[in-house]
Amino acid sequence: MIFLNEKIKPAIQTSLGAIVFTSIFASIGHYHNGNILFIPGILVGIGGLIGVQISTRFLPKIPDKNVQLLFNTLLILLANYSFYLSFNNS
Repeated sequence: MIFLNEKIKPAIQTSLGAIVFTSIFASIGHYHNGNILFIPGILVGIGGLIGVQISTRFLPKIPDKNVQLLFNTLLILLANYSFYLSFNNS
């Protein structure tokens, strides 16, 4: 977003598109190595499909500033969680 001067919504959509291809090829690789748990994978996939349907319907209706605020909040929460785990697992 910073380097390409792109808005948040197209960046999220592009990221979701890239995740589709990444997950397909990663799943193929893991299948060949015998690392696939089919039932949990199907459940996670169904959850992902539901989440994508919800987000594609609601994302265009949310103002850009609110999306940016939610995204930044998520990043801060994940950074704090990672920081917490790094010090409590040592």
